Amino acid sequence: MLRNIEKLGLAGYIFTFERLDVGPSQVKTCLSPVPSVTEVGMAALLPGWANFQVDYTAKGWQISPTESHDNLARRDKRLAWLTGQLGGTSAVYTLDEWLTGALDELEPEVNRLIVTSTTIDAIGEGAGMVALHTFEALLTRLEQGARRLLAAGGTTLHLVTDHGFL
Repeated sequence: MLRNIEKLGLAGYIFTFERLDVGPSQVKTCLSPVPSVTEVGMAALLPGWANFQVDYTAKGWQISPTESHDNLARRDKRLAWLTGQLGGTSAVYTLDEWLTGALDELEPEVNRLIVTSTTIDAIGEGAGMVALHTFEALLTRLEQGARRLLAAGGTTLHLVTDHGFL
């Protein structure tokens, strides 16, 4: 059973409490950095954000922890940084991979799943009014992903977003 659920954004709140009905949950919010772009917003959710160096150059966003030269504006670098900071053994999936993979294929040493999705940003930023009609389907997919986490024996879900909406 889920014991702690962190989420940011109204959609996450509605999704968790009304759809999953998992009992006691916890809502935590934070201020989003400006500008509200994915590269900055997602990096701001990482451990150590307060010590990151952030700059915008002709090459785009440059976001680096003080002890590394990795550019955390890149998704692959953010995921590597996060899994390194969390310790243990993590498995990273896209939402599509998580929803279609067999639960018995999970490695027994994995103690943390990270499931990512860019669909919400793609719809929210590019579809205008159509987005309002597609969010229900997107929330249903997130609900399915959370239920699979429960079926796999998960106990904690952190549902986070970088723009304050899901």
